Amino acid sequence: MNGSTFSSAGFKILFVLLLSWQQTFGQEKPIMCGTSDSDAPQQIKHLMSRLPAVMASQKARTAAEEMRLCRIAVDIDSETYVKYDRDTAAIILKVLGNVEKASKFFEREANIRMVVTSIRIFKDDGVDPYAGVDNVHPMLTVLVNRNLSDFNFDKRVYLYTKPVFGGASGVAFIGGVYNVSPLEHNGTLMHELGHNFGSYHSNNCGWPGGPLDYCGGAEGDCYDKSSENSTKGSLMSQCGGTAGQPLHPMIQAVIKQHAEVNFPKIESKPQSVSLVGDITAIKGDFYSWPVSLNASSYEFSYSTDPDFVGETISTTALNGIHLLKQTRGSDYFVRVKAINSFGSSEWSNTIKNQDRPRPA
Repeated sequence: MNGSTFSSAGFKILFVLLLSWQQTFGQEKPIMCGTSDSDAPQQIKHLMSRLPAVMASQKARTAAEEMRLCRIAVDIDSETYVKYDRDTAAIILKVLGNVEKASKFFEREANIRMVVTSIRIFKDDGVDPYAGVDNVHPMLTVLVNRNLSDFNFDKRVYLYTKPVFGGASGVAFIGGVYNVSPLEHNGTLMHELGHNFGSYHSNNCGWPGGPLDYCGGAEGDCYDKSSENSTKGSLMSQCGGTAGQPLHPMIQAVIKQHAEVNFPKIESKPQSVSLVGDITAIKGDFYSWPVSLNASSYEFSYSTDPDFVGETISTTALNGIHLLKQTRGSDYFVRVKAINSFGSSEWSNTIKNQDRPRPA
């Protein structure tokens, strides 16, 4: 994508998410925000004007609600690569774990399953477009304008670990594709994804009937009391919340509507995984494989026998696993199966894992 305009990407919002916010809303913290209601894209305002009808339509459905698939692409900068001791496997594990936590929340609240389809790790600060950028707004500009060859995503996220200035630690487009979040504060990522999925802050004046809560004060030019007179924080409020707290029904409706318009249903069992080449690993390494888009979990099988006699099978929610149980110095045959509520794929092709002792 070329150019610096944001007009086709949705509404750019600034929300100052304090860097001390615990990883998954462990304790409520105040958050400052500079979002302007009047700048929201027209389609979001139109959705708000008909939200009661949308909610009634969603409530009237009697069939079990389907899960929808959101593909996530991630950028990681060279400073994070160095911070993690140039261990790409450790970075991949962190990214997959964070997105899986966010996915579990949105699966429960809005029937959205998220999978990471790509992770771009910049290893040389000479070619790192994020090098020297220390404010989330220019970071977002870099993310939007970075040339790509792979468009296998619905949302793109830049996850950083370096200090940032200007007050804000996260920024996103409401109903848009892009967001910037700290890698090590997962609550921020979940909050930003809520905006990507179409939600205002819960104390925004743009909700039908006014703000959904008064947590942090009314956001916009409206009366100073919320529709529910609540000061309790939530995922989309400015004063934090807890990971177990459900979304407000109006926020749920907006996010579900975004998913219905933008994300495909998961309607079949997952495709088989294709493993790439034999590997040489050290016990305890994290081994990841290409994602199977519709999968909700995987079975990882290994055996010293090529026909998998006496195989050991481990189940994981991630498309990767720690190699902890193998005997050092042994060679293992490895295969993977993808699973969801519709069934399981065939076993993948078989590769060999040459397990080697850690160098002295």
